[in-house]
Amino acid sequence: MRRPLGAVPLALTLLVLTPNLGSGQSRGFLGLSIERFYREDARFTAVNFKLTQMSPGRVGVDLNAGIVPVALQGGLLFLDLDVGLAKALAIGPATLLLKGGVGNFLLLGLHTESEFYPGLQGGLAAVVPVQRRFAIRADFSRRVYFPAGGSFPMWSAGIGFAVLPSK
Repeated sequence: MRRPLGAVPLALTLLVLTPNLGSGQSRGFLGLSIERFYREDARFTAVNFKLTQMSPGRVGVDLNAGIVPVALQGGLLFLDLDVGLAKALAIGPATLLLKGGVGNFLLLGLHTESEFYPGLQGGLAAVVPVQRRFAIRADFSRRVYFPAGGSFPMWSAGIGFAVLPSK
């Protein structure tokens, strides 16, 4: 029997136990990304707004709100909503984020009943500065959703940009 939750508790444990190796200043990353969700029988792409806010020596907040554009053609508003915790690790000028929390899907239809898929997500993000206040952000996460009567695991991988705080 497969255990689909294995990666999520590991990510949450790492968030708490990993020492803070970043600088002593607050960090924040705000940006947009294209994120691909996939499993054997389902694939779709979301456009996401991401916000990560950190304080020195503490676990920070990682927020994500996205929309699946292809669903709009079918009269559905398909939202990807994540709220979680993140821990920053400085690796040279780049930042590695260990992140985890809840990850949900919400489907709102004009002619159908709305559906809510609660879930959990855990993974990594790398934020690599390209210019003084501009960075490339790459995310990779394991997700497990719990619709009524079961569960289904998914992976997601995203690439986008982030605006860095002024120093």
